Amino acid sequence: TGSKSSTTGFWAPDDINTYRIGGFDMTLFSLNLTDLALSDKTHREDFFIGLFGTRAQAEAVAAHYLKQVPGFCDYDCTYRVEEKSIHNVQRESLPDFVWQFAGWDETKDGEPVNIIESDFFLTEEQATFELDYLKLQCPHQEWCIRRHKIGEMLWQDGFVRV
Repeated sequence: TGSKSSTTGFWAPDDINTYRIGGFDMTLFSLNLTDLALSDKTHREDFFIGLFGTRAQAEAVAAHYLKQVPGFCDYDCTYRVEEKSIHNVQRESLPDFVWQFAGWDETKDGEPVNIIESDFFLTEEQATFELDYLKLQCPHQEWCIRRHKIGEMLWQDGFVRV
């Protein structure tokens, strides 16, 4: 089972207790930049920039992109920082990498819709286990597991509209 976050609209698992034995949750900060001209009430044109250990780090990166990175500084863009959890952390320092799964359907035009994303896991094995469980309850056309490097900044070369 799961619940949809009222702030992000993404699915978050409710019963992830399998991997919480002896661990605790840690928060990461996910940075997305949004091109407002290409967004509307039903669609956000988001660019996932990266995951950071603090909100201040994420906001500093957002400020840099909005002032200096092509596309983001040329068009009407904004940013959003979302808190995401890593489950079953055994130490107090941030890991180098985390894993996340996502599922979605596609329209006839190939556009993704009904997107769901999990919180983060310390290993690909944990993400795969939870994804296999979710697939039994929540049918989607497409699924993937992603590995993210904490602190890595994506879209550093910016973007251009065509």
